[in-house]
Amino acid sequence: QLLLQAGVKLTERHVNMLRAWGIPEVVVRGGGPSRREVLELQDIRPEDFAKAEVSLREKFARVMLTEPVMQELFRQCATRKAKALYG
Repeated sequence: QLLLQAGVKLTERHVNMLRAWGIPEVVVRGGGPSRREVLELQDIRPEDFAKAEVSLREKFARVMLTEPVMQELFRQCATRKAKALYG
């Protein structure tokens, strides 16, 4: 069943709504990261990004990081944390 229209940017609100509806996983279609996302990651030193990932592992301990949505959510959180701490 279609839950969101094509082109809708997946937000934290969407993820929360999906969880509330009891949906454990979704299929997300689309290309790779946008140019803006690639540029954001280029601004972060790899070692800072790795430190941010390590600091988030405990918060993400109960989720399946093999799922694409959770991988992307984890990546977004790590990017923001790295920018906040080291950027």
